[in-house]
Amino acid sequence: MTPPLTQRPPDAAAAADWVDTHLRVRYAETDAQGVVYHANYLVFMEVGRGTLARKGGLPYSELEARGVNLLVARAELKYKASARYDDPLVVRTRVREVRGKFATFEYRIEHEESGRLLVTGETTHVCVDDGFKPVDVPAWVREALTGAAALTGGDSRSVGDAGTSS
Repeated sequence: MTPPLTQRPPDAAAAADWVDTHLRVRYAETDAQGVVYHANYLVFMEVGRGTLARKGGLPYSELEARGVNLLVARAELKYKASARYDDPLVVRTRVREVRGKFATFEYRIEHEESGRLLVTGETTHVCVDDGFKPVDVPAWVREALTGAAALTGGDSRSVGDAGTSS
């Protein structure tokens, strides 16, 4: 059963469907008060989706090379607490549903050291071909996205550029 977004997921095996991406808040991601600018959480969620897709064996670059794109159709974020410059974060990402032309991802962004929940969110993506015509999510995309967490045991330490700050 999927826990409500307001509850912290249980540890270990019960949270295996979440793929974790670890990153550190860079100075450029903050406002004049040193707090993460609200729109940057959408970028953190994108990093989480990219990690999930790569762990499922389907980097977004391959998806696009094969003539398929997942375009954001809806985004919802709930802010619980602020992150600040140099805070270590965990972006927990999982696929909530893939149905028809849509894929929905769920996110939890937490302070890595304290475990404090900062943001919850969800994005829904419409699958389109390279002519931007909506199409059903291909089976090979569905399998890669829904199998990603099982392949990683729910944890990933690779973050790309978003996690390499000084």
